[in-house]
Amino acid sequence: GYFNLSSGILNNIYCCFLYIVFLMLKLWIVIDNLVMKNCTLINTTLAFEYSAVNAEINGKIDSVLNPASGTITADKIDELILERDRSDPEKLSIIIRQKDNS
Repeated sequence: GYFNLSSGILNNIYCCFLYIVFLMLKLWIVIDNLVMKNCTLINTTLAFEYSAVNAEINGKIDSVLNPASGTITADKIDELILERDRSDPEKLSIIIRQKDNS
């Protein structure tokens, strides 16, 4: 299936809201072909585990854990965890928009 709610601001808000609810409830969920455009993730840790994702995040992501594939774009990722036996870095592109000068 293809889960794309990126057309329109209400859909973007709904998509981000659902993802945050999943994380808050600690649901074990793997999303294939998750598309997130122009979203903000607040207090989000261990994001995108085992998911195929195309995410354009405004601001930072606290941590990303073992995404399956795709592209993740963010201003900053505090912690990127890629375990070679659980994630293939060759199938993943991480784009950081700005560098941390601290």
